[in-house]
Amino acid sequence: MRSHESMKRPLAGWLRVVIVSSAFPGILIWEIIRPLRREVDGKAHRLPRHLAVAGLGALTVHLAEAPVIDPLARHVHQRRIGLLPRLGLPAWLETCAAVLLLDYTLYLWHVLTHRVPSLVALSRGAPR
Repeated sequence: MRSHESMKRPLAGWLRVVIVSSAFPGILIWEIIRPLRREVDGKAHRLPRHLAVAGLGALTVHLAEAPVIDPLARHVHQRRIGLLPRLGLPAWLETCAAVLLLDYTLYLWHVLTHRVPSLVALSRGAPR
């Protein structure tokens, strides 16, 4: 069983910067190499809009959700609540599985917001 001390130490600031700084160019390069669909608007037109939405989303999460999510995450972690802690995986494998499952869940949500009529309407801001 892992020590709960690792939960108390936040990820080093410089490591967080390195991860984010390398992920963003990596995603841009992948999009250039393997685009999902033909471009309608150029990247120069879309990129500022996407960065603004991402920035506002990050700020909203930090200000509104963090005060609720942080204590809840500590509670869940300390009591080992959930599927992955019960599997007894090594810490590195549990972390990888958690990231993959979270990404897959977010991907499914994204697909549903394009295919389920009521979610499509909500994502476009249309009344129900």
